[in-house]
Amino acid sequence: AARLDAAESDLRRLADGVRRRPQIVQLAQANTQEASLESVGSVGLRLAYQLERMLDAQVVVAACESANDGAADSEGRGPVRVIGVSGRGDRRLLDSTLPPESDLARVACGEVDALFFEGDPLGGVVADRRQRPSSVLVLPMRAGERCVGAVALWPPGGREPVGGARAEILAAINAA
Repeated sequence: AARLDAAESDLRRLADGVRRRPQIVQLAQANTQEASLESVGSVGLRLAYQLERMLDAQVVVAACESANDGAADSEGRGPVRVIGVSGRGDRRLLDSTLPPESDLARVACGEVDALFFEGDPLGGVVADRRQRPSSVLVLPMRAGERCVGAVALWPPGGREPVGGARAEILAAINAA
């Protein structure tokens, strides 16, 4: 319950950044634990689909879970879980725990900043995942100074978004 409360709080701040506050408040007012789980997943999916529409790109959203429940790794970090996959993504990734050494997990935990490279940022979490090698942009999601997750985007044409496009992406994923 404590992990869910922390994740819901972090994702509420994220949702403020994407201007989806009324929907999140409505979900947060539900009284059951199942509704809280649904709201975390709903926010991740909404963000993934919003970014997909903005960029015409495949998107995966991951959140860093709290390390308070004993599930921390040797460096004190909690697990990183996939909470959103856009329509172009592999739905089997949803609710997967990423390997701590994966690029998406490292960015989600604040270990490294944004990355743009060619490869698999997910660390092979789905063994038979068929994705041709392409460029991927991995950006952190922050709540204030704290990193709460990350977004992996496979931009069309393999080009890193710059200027207004990048500013729009950052506005969508960063909490104010």
